[in-house]
Amino acid sequence: MSRSHLHFLFVPGLTALVSCAEAASDAEHTGRDNVPPGAPQVELTPEAPTDQDDLLCAVTTPSSDPEGDEITYEVSWLVDGSPWAGPVTTTVLPGDTVSGRDTSVGETWSCVVTPHDGTEPGEPASDAATILGSRCLVGHWAFDEGTGSTAADGSVSGNDGELMGDAAWTTGAVGAAVRLDGDGDYVTMGDILNAVSLPVTVAAWVWVDGTDYFRIVNTDDDDDIYSGIYFAVAPTNELLAGFGDGTGGGGYQWRQGVTSKSSVTRGNWTHVAVVIRGQDDMDLFVDGSPVPGDYDGDGGPMATGSYPFHVGKTLGASSESSGAIDELRVYDCGLRHTEVAALAAR
Repeated sequence: MSRSHLHFLFVPGLTALVSCAEAASDAEHTGRDNVPPGAPQVELTPEAPTDQDDLLCAVTTPSSDPEGDEITYEVSWLVDGSPWAGPVTTTVLPGDTVSGRDTSVGETWSCVVTPHDGTEPGEPASDAATILGSRCLVGHWAFDEGTGSTAADGSVSGNDGELMGDAAWTTGAVGAAVRLDGDGDYVTMGDILNAVSLPVTVAAWVWVDGTDYFRIVNTDDDDDIYSGIYFAVAPTNELLAGFGDGTGGGGYQWRQGVTSKSSVTRGNWTHVAVVIRGQDDMDLFVDGSPVPGDYDGDGGPMATGSYPFHVGKTLGASSESSGAIDELRVYDCGLRHTEVAALAAR
């Protein structure tokens, strides 16, 4: 009878080998053609890593071998398609971990796992992730609490939000989310974004109900004084984004804004994002893909005031939103397209 056993062989640098299988006698295969093992299932975590996260490559489903041969796994790492020859460490399997100190924002890291039965390699499997910016992450509200009235900020800023009205918890695009009924519900984070300068990136999962505006974030529009940033879904389902210049009087001449040419589908989870760099320099995204837009307004450079950062409403009490929001992130830098796409991959 074969005996289950586990042993490790670590090769520094690019490759790590692990053997974990039911041992089989070579005599069982005498005179027969070898059949290589099938591909394992592999997962690279975290799914949306920052440049402070270690990368872990795990075999979630082992390879199978028709002859019951002992299987080894060769783990290799790629950075933007090129082999990584730097250091690796061990979490579960030898060489399965790369330190966050060795990654940089915007890089795409892949781990490739190739099974081997001692005679020939089998089909490899891989997974990949793009490194997101964390040094410029100024707010991350996952809305995963599911209870209470506090929405914790997972960034180093620690700006927890407070659910207002009868805002409730619901199932989100990822974990839980905050549900807004359009009648007095919103989330307030206080006066937290008024020291932020352009460029700015805002990204979130949204579920839009009803036929009115859905205010994703808003820091402007107090007594017709436009300042800070805004990001919303229009009644006609386009994305709206922009900033105010600190003046007012009613009308877009005191704002710089962009309106998408693509629509957000109501009654469905959609990932939306905007990168605001300046006048006539804004990128809109729907489900991780950039979408074209039309610019409007002739306001000056962005100004900030002493107004709170709200989710789901403007500062005016009559502008609440109906729907839900999940995984809201704000960066005081402009994310790359690949980074936004990684946020939209759930």
